[in-house]
This record gives sequence, structure tokens and C-alpha cells, in this order.
Amino acid sequence: MHERTRLRLRARLFCFFVCLGVLLLPRMVFSVSKDVPGLVFPEQLRWLNVERPLTAEDLKGTGAILDFWTYGCINCIHVAEELRESEARFGNRLAVIGTHSPKFENEKNLETLRNTLVRLDRRHPIVNDPDSLLMRFYGVCAWPTLALFAPDGRWVGQVSGEGNVDRLAHAIEAVIDLYKSEMVDRPLPIKLEKDRFVADAAASAIRRIRMDRQRVEDLVGKGLFEFGDRDGELGGVLLQHAAGVASLDRDRLLIADSYNHKIKLLDLAQEWVNTLLATGDPGASLGSVAETRLNEPGGLAVLEGQILMADTNNHRILVLDTGAGTVREWTLHD
Repeated sequence: MHERTRLRLRARLFCFFVCLGVLLLPRMVFSVSKDVPGLVFPEQLRWLNVERPLTAEDLKGTGAILDFWTYGCINCIHVAEELRESEARFGNRLAVIGTHSPKFENEKNLETLRNTLVRLDRRHPIVNDPDSLLMRFYGVCAWPTLALFAPDGRWVGQVSGEGNVDRLAHAIEAVIDLYKSEMVDRPLPIKLEKDRFVADAAASAIRRIRMDRQRVEDLVGKGLFEFGDRDGELGGVLLQHAAGVASLDRDRLLIADSYNHKIKLLDLAQEWVNTLLATGDPGASLGSVAETRLNEPGGLAVLEGQILMADTNNHRILVLDTGAGTVREWTLHD
């Protein structure tokens, strides 16, 4: 295709959607602007449901929708369900990217978001944008908002609220038709967040719940009366009254090995467990990870690169700074 012909098609595309925006209902639910920038993702954002962070290049040759949502918004959940029809209809010609933009501070927790994706059976890529960088970049002011991008990354238009799936589908069809010579049938590197993990304290075990297979698997633990303090390969690991578990990242779990007075790290990829924190002797001294003493640690949480733990018998919450490798007491002012 000659460059002049290509430019003519782009001009027609823009004019088409300007007309579409005018004709679609008096409320102007679909807006179009030639001044909005093209598709881009800040490198610092965390991704879920994918093997690796996506780039605009990954979406070249396919239509793309950014679904601006937050898990505390019931309208957002309804819109995601509406989008399933479009995802099934257009297949690899359309990529839906859930752009999680929290409205409230408590919605910024990555692990809560991960669990929400499992509970809602969300199957498309999710980018977590706790500071709403993408919302501001594209001038989005409402949850939920769907922004449509052409296969060359150009911004086409956006629509807010529920009940717009049909008119959005017409717009997707028009984009695909105009770019049909440039469409690429290429699946995204999807890796769903399907597994959940629980600590079975009485059995000194860690179990994985396979949500896609509806089954429970033993990772660590051999039975009610087999316990101890042994690191190493998963098949030989022994814990004693494991009271808590939390995901550090996709492949690593934190374990509160309560009666061994330790925090341990389970590497799912390497199938290995090692002691991350504490000497194993009950106590209350703090310092480096090798010097700290705990007394029956329980609950665990990961927050902004820091590991929080309940040091049960010392009646305190501790925080491990993973960068500095030091432990201190956590306060409400942190």
C-alpha cells in the first residue's frame, strides 16, 4: 500500500469516529480527540495474568482496549463481564488490558488485587497502576472507562459507564476492517493468576489451591504427626505449626514457621525452601535478618517492597526492609 493511500485511510478513520461520536446517543458516550497520545505503558508498573510485562509493541497489529477499573467498583465488575463477549468474538484481533487504577488507598495492595482476579476469573492481562498514571495520561476521569486503540497504537476513542458493549463492538469492527492488511494473529503471553495458597497449621503444611483444576495440592507437609525444622527440596522440608503464608511475588511464598520461630521462603520455580529471617531461638531482639529473634510469628503481608509479620508472643508487628535486610517494629505512622 502506498504511503499516500495509507494516510488517506487514517484520515477516513478519524473522520469516521468523529461522526460516530456525534451520532451515538445525545449523551455523547463515545468521545474522540486527535490530541490524545498513542498506546504506551510506563515501565515501573506491575503486571498480572501475563508471563512478562507487556509493551505497546506486543499489541502492534491488534486492536486494544484499556479497561480503566478498580476492584471496589461494582460498575467496573459489570463492564468486565460485558467485555467477555467481545473477547470471545474477536479473539486475537482484540486485546483487552485491565488497567487497575485504585480509587482508595486500601485498593492499592497487589496481593489483594491478585486474589480478586482469581475470584472474578479475570483472564486478560492486568496492569496495576496504583498512582493512576495512565488515567491522567489519557485524561480519563471516571470508573469504568474503556479506551480503544487501533492496531498501530493510535488512540481511537473512549466510552464510560455500563451498557456500551454493542456500540463499542461496532467501533472495533470498523477499526479491524480498516486495518485488516496490518492485523496480526498473535496471542499474548498469558499466565493466569489461578493458584491460591494456605497454611495448614495443625498439619504443619502448605497447600496450593488450583482454581482452574478445582483441586488442592500439598507443597510442604507429610501428615499430622510429621513436623520439624528442615529446609531444602520440597519433598524433604519439615515445618512446625506453619501459621501464615503470603505471596512475595509470582514464584515465591513467605511462610510463618511459627513453632520454629522463623520466616521461611518457598521458591516455587526451584522447588526449594530456605530460612529468610530469624535465628530460630525464641526472643525479641531485632537487627539483621540473621540476628533477629521472633516468638511464634503468625500473619504475613507484603506492602510496597516491605514484609510485615505478626510476632505473636511479643505482641508486635514487625517490618522487614528487603532492601536493607533489617527488621524493626512497625508503627501506625509508617
